[in-house]
Amino acid sequence: MSVSHSLARRIARGFILGFAALGVCLVIGATSSLAWAQPADDSILLRFSRTMGFRPQEWMNERSDYSFTVDADGHYEYQAFYSPDAEEGLKLSGDLPFPVEEFESRIAKLGIDEIPAPDPNEPQIADAPECHISRPGNGADWQRTVFPNTPYAKGLHALVGEIVMGIQEAPDEVIAELMKSEPAGMEPRWFDSADDLQDLLGEAAQEWIESIDFDKQKVGVVRWQGSGQDDMFAFRSGQGDDAEIKIAVTRGLTRDLRQHGRIYVVPKDIPVSVVNRKPPRFGR
Repeated sequence: MSVSHSLARRIARGFILGFAALGVCLVIGATSSLAWAQPADDSILLRFSRTMGFRPQEWMNERSDYSFTVDADGHYEYQAFYSPDAEEGLKLSGDLPFPVEEFESRIAKLGIDEIPAPDPNEPQIADAPECHISRPGNGADWQRTVFPNTPYAKGLHALVGEIVMGIQEAPDEVIAELMKSEPAGMEPRWFDSADDLQDLLGEAAQEWIESIDFDKQKVGVVRWQGSGQDDMFAFRSGQGDDAEIKIAVTRGLTRDLRQHGRIYVVPKDIPVSVVNRKPPRFGR
């Protein structure tokens, strides 16, 4: 009899643990679904999130992984998922620097609304780099996922940088002209006139140079050679009088010799500093 009672207790305990585990799974699944299946809101013009895939937290930065939202009033919210300098990630908010109509026009030029609907039969790669785009004003179900290296994602990433950070990066064809020059190190060289920049980049970059307002902007040029893991990106921290643009520099650990180039167009009235960061390492 005691054996029978013991067996019954084990079976009952197994059912209880099973139901508890099922409940945990359901809660986790519901939470995960809520992360992206946000309620439709016609006041939201665009939601955009960018993640470079699964990796240690230290490999993330203020511009690699973030979310960005713009509403119909032209107000934006930006949050980086990780920042070495901010415990809860970099958070910035404000109003578009141009009319909402221009924002919609620039989105249209990028072809965002023309991204085809996903094929449900395509295999899904877990934790891969990807960008999520949703347009609640186009309907509750309008959501797209693209890789970060696609023209749509690269165009949106550049637009977000311009809006939130006040930073513009030169297009690929201008960087190609820069790469023809000799390496000069990882310290930015600053230009505040079109003529000096033209001398460096040549006639091929003339149209882009003419788009810069040198009364309000200056151009930082960096051309160097070094490890293939060398990295550099620019971001803004703080708001209002506390705003500062930081150029984060990471020197790689590999011994391969690669060519690198960056060009940043930034406001003249915001101070700029260079921040050196240690390269992240696995297993530490």
